[in-house]
Amino acid sequence: MTFEELYAKVKRSTADDLTNERIYNLIIDETVGNPTGHSLCEFELYARAKELKEDE
Repeated sequence: MTFEELYAKVKRSTADDLTNERIYNLIIDETVGNPTGHSLCEFELYARAKELKEDE
């Protein structure tokens, strides 16, 4: 999954979804094997997802 795809998934989420562990784990699972080879650690990824949601 590209960052753009993650962005789209996060934009469709609610704030409650982002704090839901299952949604968080889904995002982590789907970004494993990032084709750019740049792997974000889980905390960075979660922080970026929260920032995207807050920017709405």
